[in-house]
Amino acid sequence: MLIVSWNVAGLKPALQRIHSDYCGGDGGGGRETKKANPPSSSSSSSTSASSSSSRRADPLGTFLRLHGNVDVLCLQEHKVPHRSLSDRSEPHRCSSVVGYESFWSCASDPKCRGFNGVVTYVRSGLVRSADSSPLGVPDLDDQGRCVVTDHGRFVLFNVYAPCGSDSGTLPRKMRFLHALRDAMDRQRREFGREVILVGDMNLTVDRRDVHWEDRCVNVDEVLERHRRQLRRLRRRTGGEEQEGEEDGNEKTRDDGGDASSSFPSWHEDVARRWDAIERALRTLEATPRRTTNPSTGATFDRFRARVRVGSTDDDDGGGGGGGGKFVMLGDYEDTVEDALSRYAFDERTYVDPIVDSDVVHRKRNVISVRKLSELMAKIGDVRWDEGTRRQIANSDDAKLNPDSPPLLWMKDLMDGDDGMVDVFRHHYPNAEARFTCWHQFTQKRYTNEGARIDFTLVDRSLMEYVESPPPTPAVDGGTSPPPLLRCGGGAGMPSNDDVDPLSEEAALMAATARGLYESGSYAGGGIAPATRRALDTQFVGAPHTGMIYTPPSYSDHVAVSLLMTDDFSDRVGKLDLVGDAPTRRAQPHKRQKSISSFFSVGSTTSSSSNGFPPPRSFAVAGAGEKRTATTIQPHIEPLDRGGGDGNFGGGVGSISGFVGGGGGGAPSYGSTSFSSPSSSSLALPFAKLDSS
Repeated sequence: MLIVSWNVAGLKPALQRIHSDYCGGDGGGGRETKKANPPSSSSSSSTSASSSSSRRADPLGTFLRLHGNVDVLCLQEHKVPHRSLSDRSEPHRCSSVVGYESFWSCASDPKCRGFNGVVTYVRSGLVRSADSSPLGVPDLDDQGRCVVTDHGRFVLFNVYAPCGSDSGTLPRKMRFLHALRDAMDRQRREFGREVILVGDMNLTVDRRDVHWEDRCVNVDEVLERHRRQLRRLRRRTGGEEQEGEEDGNEKTRDDGGDASSSFPSWHEDVARRWDAIERALRTLEATPRRTTNPSTGATFDRFRARVRVGSTDDDDGGGGGGGGKFVMLGDYEDTVEDALSRYAFDERTYVDPIVDSDVVHRKRNVISVRKLSELMAKIGDVRWDEGTRRQIANSDDAKLNPDSPPLLWMKDLMDGDDGMVDVFRHHYPNAEARFTCWHQFTQKRYTNEGARIDFTLVDRSLMEYVESPPPTPAVDGGTSPPPLLRCGGGAGMPSNDDVDPLSEEAALMAATARGLYESGSYAGGGIAPATRRALDTQFVGAPHTGMIYTPPSYSDHVAVSLLMTDDFSDRVGKLDLVGDAPTRRAQPHKRQKSISSFFSVGSTTSSSSNGFPPPRSFAVAGAGEKRTATTIQPHIEPLDRGGGDGNFGGGVGSISGFVGGGGGGAPSYGSTSFSSPSSSSLALPFAKLDSS
């Protein structure tokens, strides 16, 4: 079973790009116009479908085939409103991919409409049920952030977690994460199911998951350690300060043992300049700049932080340059608050939703290597070269913020009773700079300055079914080569044996398809058109566990993949579209009024045992019996064709033969059955399947 998870950052534009690039759409995205062929492993039916894709407008089906016939595709941030699925006006008929069932969670909260949204596509026969409100907390479920599918042996959570790491957004984020963990635990405890969690978690768990300049240093701890080292040094020298103690040269220190060692010169730099930096930061303010949108002509203000350096009360030799002038810090931000918060290093707390009290989420003076270097240069007049900055980032002083609540939540998910495994980091513990998301406007993918925030996590008991990667071909007779890191079907592999495939250099090659993806204009934030050769790198290679480097024009995220040795189809059973209310709610695209719905009478207002409203009861004219349908899938109620017990007669029927839901049988009207034609269109009450 191949499971792929991808934050598309808007399904409509992503499908438009895929359609343009691979389905013969107008204005192809590639600079070369030759269409890509499906992988050689694709079946003849896939090839036929691909050749007619421009008529069928099936970019998502094409995408699934070209990526090795994906079994389960989990998308986040589809941003498709519920109403677009209900009236079947969704882009490129994305809800009705031939051979797949799709299960949707759309944002219904008025504050989230047009945003968020997750959808899971599952090959027919590999799913038994779904739930678009699995958290059991209405206001969280209404945000469209989670959908669960049941695959027999396990349940799959497709998640788009809230973003944010400040005091204002953390309560909402942590409330969601706690509810998610409760829902996963409920599946294990009450139903005996194992759990797979995939999606955009909007958090990082390892310092290698962020660019090295974004690792954090606790300046207060550095200063305290430096003071202790100086006290020990003075004790050793009888209280005398050594010559040059304040000149920034590297000193020796005694750690309490017999041996002495040196502490890094950057510690001394920080110790000498930090007081001046803190004085300057007390003058922090935001200054606006009028900006014009080149596309719309609209004007608006953006804001940048600045401080005053070298003022009268700061003229002690530690302020470094500036002569009382303002010094600009950071980049322009959308709001004053954003600009100022980037350089506010006081202790931060938030109200934790579990304990309902203030909890520290960032200690005072916890600063990224990038910002620390900027402050040292612009205020302290100490400029560290890249070698020094990397020394800091790779030292024990640099890490992720250890008090980050999302980080602690994820670590507890893996190290606690849940026992989940980060599959990518399990297989590639030493892989550097393998990111899944980059800032699109500032073109950070082309320098590979991003973060790994998209995950595949599985219960430890399922690891025996996760296919292990093959070893990297040994170089110079090596006997213990690292596992082969397939990323983007070969685009992530170095072009020569001199590059370590787990290195930062190899990761840059993967993110840019060995330089084939080129940055656009930095002024406008545009994306340069990619060549066909660059676009096709996403498809090269066999299905694998790792990352799929989808093109920058599709999304600011790339996909992550999980390859399992079993599809568990023998444990799935039949998809129940009629009797399972949560599954019906997860398929709003199948809403279609039937003739009998015009004659419906009566309804019930009691709640069902699983927390969902019960299906409405209808009296079907001429049928002589009570029938059930729902406002989500009224098309499942048969059309009133008189008597009979066929699929569209007066009795309860099945439509699985039409939608590929596991039945595969020929539909019947009354007592007359017929076989579905293989090369013509069928007019269905909920979709049109064109096999031409």
